[in-house]
Amino acid sequence: MNSEEPFIDKMIRWMKHDVKVCMDNDAYVGAMKLMMNDISALAGFYAGRNTPKPSPPITDEIEFMNFFDNYFKVLNALPHSIILKPVQGMKVINLIYTHFRCGLIHEHLMKNGTAIDKRGDNEYLYLTQGGITININCLYNDYLKTLEEYYSDVKNKNKLNVQENFIKRAEYLGAYQPYI
Repeated sequence: MNSEEPFIDKMIRWMKHDVKVCMDNDAYVGAMKLMMNDISALAGFYAGRNTPKPSPPITDEIEFMNFFDNYFKVLNALPHSIILKPVQGMKVINLIYTHFRCGLIHEHLMKNGTAIDKRGDNEYLYLTQGGITININCLYNDYLKTLEEYYSDVKNKNKLNVQENFIKRAEYLGAYQPYI
């Protein structure tokens, strides 16, 4: 392992920096894409996955949901009438996964019925006819809190399972090998 900076420190620093650059330059789709990618990556660390894909019955979506449920406190604190309301036949959290995470990561396009907006900092998301609009500022603030809490959990000796899972995934990915 590189002795100058632990991998977890480096990873969280990179994530914060890259999304901040996008936010500071009004590149909101880029920021959303990076945040969805980061959440997906952290979900694999949180699960301790040491395979290329999750093993059934676990899926990428389930890993994403587990991480989201445990760390996105502000979104999860919204009234259940919003979070559990079916939109396009899915709960809001599932819509975030399929329409934002999958859409942006795989197709570079948010799927039909979803959008991002920057209307102040009050409402996290807006239910629209046939979809949702996420307030990018609210998601970004929740994302930063999530990174801090996850980082703290990985470093916390009392959260051994989180720490062990992080190390297991990092070792599988070769994170502790020297950089060229």
